[in-house]
Amino acid sequence: MREHTIPHGPGRSAHDVTGPAPGRPARSRHHTFVVVTTELLPGGLLTPISDDLGVTRSRVGLLVTVYAFTVGLTAAPLTHWTGGWPRKRLYMTVSAVFFLGAVLSAAAESYPILAIGRFL
Repeated sequence: MREHTIPHGPGRSAHDVTGPAPGRPARSRHHTFVVVTTELLPGGLLTPISDDLGVTRSRVGLLVTVYAFTVGLTAAPLTHWTGGWPRKRLYMTVSAVFFLGAVLSAAAESYPILAIGRFL
């Protein structure tokens, strides 16, 4: 991990404090924005999604529930299982799986395919 010095702060010199390389916090913020937006987006698009797929709005609303249950049920086991992985490998793996789910959801032409994409 690259480190850089933070040249400011009360009573600190440029060499007292180190932090992550520039760009990492920005990537993390962008990734968090995308994940949260993807999680909540179907709630705001219930009518267009239900019209497009020919299902009821309540059934489309279940997509938010499926996503929430997936996160809730898998967070602890996956955290335990991947605890020893290098951070970059974990980040890239999670990002790839998330990307595949997003692409599958975007390309879905039926409700079951959309549900599978949301599950990923």
